[in-house]
Amino acid sequence: MSPSNIGGINIDNYLTIEALEDGLTAKLSSNVCEYCIDGDGVWKPLPVFAETESIKSGQTLSFRANSVVNSSIGIGTFTISKKCNLLGNCMSMLFGDNAESNFSLSGKNYAFRKLFYNGSTIIEVSENFLHATNLAVGCYAYMFQGCTSLTTAPKLPATTLSNNCYRYMFSGCTVLTKLPELPATILADSCYYYMFENCRATLTAPQLPATSLSPSCYFAMFKDCRNLSEAPELPAKNLSSSCYQGMFQTCTSLIEAPELPATNLANNCYLGMFGYCTKLRIAPELPSENIRSQCYYSMFQYCTSLEVAPVLPAEHLYSSCYNYMFRGCEKLNYIKAMCLTSLGSGISEGWLEGVSSTGTFVKNKDATWDVTGVNGVPEGWTAITDEEVQENTITFYISDEIDEPYKIICKEGMTWSEFVNSVYAQGLDVFSNFELVSYGSYYGIRVYHKLADWTMTLYNDSSFEITTDSTEQIIDGKIYYCH
Repeated sequence: MSPSNIGGINIDNYLTIEALEDGLTAKLSSNVCEYCIDGDGVWKPLPVFAETESIKSGQTLSFRANSVVNSSIGIGTFTISKKCNLLGNCMSMLFGDNAESNFSLSGKNYAFRKLFYNGSTIIEVSENFLHATNLAVGCYAYMFQGCTSLTTAPKLPATTLSNNCYRYMFSGCTVLTKLPELPATILADSCYYYMFENCRATLTAPQLPATSLSPSCYFAMFKDCRNLSEAPELPAKNLSSSCYQGMFQTCTSLIEAPELPATNLANNCYLGMFGYCTKLRIAPELPSENIRSQCYYSMFQYCTSLEVAPVLPAEHLYSSCYNYMFRGCEKLNYIKAMCLTSLGSGISEGWLEGVSSTGTFVKNKDATWDVTGVNGVPEGWTAITDEEVQENTITFYISDEIDEPYKIICKEGMTWSEFVNSVYAQGLDVFSNFELVSYGSYYGIRVYHKLADWTMTLYNDSSFEITTDSTEQIIDGKIYYCH
C-alpha cells in the first residue's frame, strides 16, 4: 500500500481508494460526498451515482462526507471499476474532517451496511480502516460480502458488540486466508451471524474469548469454510438459544471438534453445529445432563467419518432434543445413551437413520423403554446396559496427569470387538485402534493415537496389576504414560 501523506491532507484520516490499475473510477449510491485525488486537498463534489474522475495505477481517491444513514441501506454502496486497495479511515464518510477523533458509531445504526457489497475489485484493506470501538446495530452488516478478491481484512478492535453488527460481513470472501482477530468479550444477538460463511481459503479461525453468549451469536459463523481444519476454543459454559447453530456446518476439512464444556444448554443451541463435516472423526464430549428442546437437533448430521458418538448422559429428554442428531453418519457403530425418557418420534426422530448396519448401543440399566429402528436402537445393533459393560472389569490407565488418568475398562473374557466398543463407550475416542499383544506371562493392549504418529503398549499381569515398565510418549509437549 502507498505512503499515507501524499499531498495536502493525511489520507490516513479519510476513506481512500488506491488504484492498482489504470482507469479506476468510483461512485457511491444514496449519499452526496466529496473526493480529492492524491491527497491534494482540492475537494470535488460527487453527486449520488456519479463517477469520480479516472485515475492511474498508484494514484488515490480520498472521500469525506457527513452522510445521512438510511436504516435499510446504510450510507450507500461504493462501486469501484478496477483493482484497488482500501486505505485510511472509513469514519470520514460520517464525520468528514473529524474522523480521526471519532471512535463511536453510537446512534448510527446500519451505517456501513453493504458499503463495499460485491466489491470484487478490492484486494486489501488497511488494518486501521475500521477503528470504531463503540458499535451500533448492524453497523458493518454485509460490508464486504462477496468481495471475492479480498486477501487482507482490517482489524476489528471493539470489545463490546451490538446486535447484528458483523452480520454476513465477510461472507463469500472466497480467497481471504487470514481472518481478523475478534477480541470482544461482550456479545449481542446475532453479532457474528454468517460472518465468515463461504470463506473457503481460511485455514484457522480466530479465538472467541467470550464466556457468556447471546442468542444466535455464532449462528453459521464459519459455515462452508471448507479448508478450515482447526476450530477455536469455545469456553462458554452458559449458552443462549441458537448460539452455536450451524456454526461449522460443511466445514469439510475439520477433523476434531472443539471442547463443549457447557452444562446449562438452551433451545437449539447446537442445532446443526457440525452438520456435513465429512472428515470429523473426533466428536466433543457432551457433559450436560440438563438439556433443552432441539439442543442437539441434527448436530452431527452426515458426519460420514464419525464412528463413535459422544456419551449422552442426560436421563430426562425434551422435545426434539435428539432429532436427526446422527442421521447419515454411515460409519457410526457405537452409542452410549443414559436416557430414562423413552426415545422415539418427537424426541429422537430419525436420529440414527443411515448409520452402520451393525453396532453396539449401551443403555441405562434402569431404562424401561424398548424402541428399535431409526428412532431408537437401530436394527442389527446389539443393545447392552451400562451395568453389563462395567462388571468383572480390568482397568488400564493412560495419563498426562496422574490425578486424572484416562481409564480403559474392559470386561474379563470379552471378545476383542466387545473390548474395542467398551473403550469407545468410555469416551476414549482419541484412540483410533487397539491390538492385543503378549510378552511372556503378560498380556496387554497396544494403543494408537488418532492425531499423532505414536503407539503405546499397556501390559497387565495375571493379577490385573499394571506393570511399571511402560513406554513414555511425548505428544504436544506432554508425556503420556501408564501407571
